[in-house]
Amino acid sequence: GQTPRIDGTTGGLYDSRWLYDGTYARVKNVTIGFTMPHNFIKGITNARIYVSGENLFYITNKDYGGYSPESLNTDGGDYGAYPDARTYIVGINIGF
Repeated sequence: GQTPRIDGTTGGLYDSRWLYDGTYARVKNVTIGFTMPHNFIKGITNARIYVSGENLFYITNKDYGGYSPESLNTDGGDYGAYPDARTYIVGINIGF
């Protein structure tokens, strides 16, 4: 389509057709754990098993065209920087 302008070009910088709704909800960090009963295994006084995840997902407007609404954002522009890496951790803490 045509973009109204006064003498010269708009250069696309201040053109509303490049605007996206950047509203989002994000799950940044979740940890789920289970503490074993005292002396569950002979010689172990306490044990805890856990699963943790970081940067699990975000929900955004379906029209948003970038990788992530938290990507490199300078002066309101999304320059396509990659989103944070998704990380999963499984572990056990043991006390003797």
